[in-house]
Order: sequence, then structure tokens, then C-alpha cells
Amino acid sequence: ETNYSRFLESIDFLGIRNAYLYLYDAPISNMPGELFKIPRLINLKAVLKDGVSYNIPQSNQQICSDNIFTNEYVDLSICEKLIMFPIYSENYLYGIILCDMRRDGYRHSELFTNQISSAIRMLQLRMENKKILDEYEESVRKLKENNITLDNMSKTDPLTGLNNRRGFGVRIENVRSMVPNERVRLLVGFCDMNDLKIVNDRFGHDDGDYALKTIASVLTDFVTTYNGFAARIGGDEFAFAIVVENKSNLEKYRKILYETFDAHN
Repeated sequence: ETNYSRFLESIDFLGIRNAYLYLYDAPISNMPGELFKIPRLINLKAVLKDGVSYNIPQSNQQICSDNIFTNEYVDLSICEKLIMFPIYSENYLYGIILCDMRRDGYRHSELFTNQISSAIRMLQLRMENKKILDEYEESVRKLKENNITLDNMSKTDPLTGLNNRRGFGVRIENVRSMVPNERVRLLVGFCDMNDLKIVNDRFGHDDGDYALKTIASVLTDFVTTYNGFAARIGGDEFAFAIVVENKSNLEKYRKILYETFDAHN
């Protein structure tokens, strides 16, 4: 957007001291012999006033096409007349420019129109390319996020929120690679729920699911204390892993786990 005002600064070689650059939201196609319908709105992008150019804030750019000579930015008191030139490329109209070109400069108006049209077209193409690049980068970002989400879903049990069998295996391998000290041991435990079928048959599957989620919650509290993690690896089968310092304390951890479930039951 800032390039538009810079462009107006470069046209003073034709004696232009005042100019108003209007562009449509998108180039308008107009084939030979086709009736041209003037769009209701047009955008005032930049102004050259007494040799000084500035950009119009985007929130103030949109102007009714009937008011291109009569709006808060156009000052007819500082120039005797304004000439309108189309900004076009082949059969596409990009917009118009109003300027106070001197009489001797008007001999070069065709060259001026071609040059300004080419320049504006290049600016528009650059902006379109940037938009396409931004959209591509956003698509790549979303794709990465979706891949991460899918990867997490493939390693997560949807009922309990714990790791599933695949996720548990991945976590085990990650811990092994992150704990190279041979004196540190990973304690892995397996357990299952008693009488899940009876609960489902007697009380319904909703209560059975509640029981599984409760086990998951108790296991999670247990492993969190020891910087570990838990998983649901089957229907009523669970596993957990915690980091322990040596093998002599294995019975202690099993006792703590049993006491935790007994207290909850």
C-alpha cells in the first residue's frame, strides 16, 4: 500500500503537482464492444498535493464513484483543471488517475498512461503474489497443526484421555532416549479392571465407561507423583510407567498403588 504514494512522487517530471490515484477492488474486465458499467464504489489509494504525496488510510479509501471530484481529499482550489486517465492492462481496467498535467506534458500523455498502468499492474501483481504466499504459508501452518492433532489422536484413547497402546509405546521409547543414565530405571506396570462385564450388564455401558474413566483418573494421580504416565491399552487393560532409582523399591510402589485403589474403592 505504501508504494502508491511513492509512485505519485515520481511523476513530477511531467509537471504534475497534484494527483489522485483511484483503484477498484479488483481489475474489471471489459471486452471490445461490451457496455462498460461503472462500479458504484472506488478506492482512493494515494494523493499528491502540491508535490507532497501521502497514503489514504484504508478505512477512508472507499468512495462513491460519483464523488471522485468532490470528497474531502480533492482540492480543486489549488489547480485549474484535472485530467482523468484510465489505468489499464489489455482488457482490464484497474482504476483511474486524476492529475493537473501541464499543456506541454499532455503531448506525452499516452506514454504516461502506459507507464502508470504498467507500474500499477506490477504493484497489484506483487500484492496478489504476497496474498497467495501468505495463504500458502497459512495452509502449511494449518496442515502442520492438523498433522499434530491427528498424531495425538492416533496415540490417545478417546474415552479416558490416556495414551492408547501405540501412544504408550512411543512414550516409553521417548523416556528411554531422554534418560541415558543407566542407574535410572523405568518401572512398567500392567493392570486390568475386575468385573467390567458385570458392571456393563447390570448397570449399563455408561456406568462401565464411568468406571474406566475413574480408573484412569486414579492411575493418573498415582503416576504424576512419580513423573510417569498411564495408558489404556485395551478394553479393561491399563498400563503405567514411572521412573525409579533402583529395583529394591518395586514392592513399595506396588503397595502404594494397591492402597490408592483400595482407598478409592
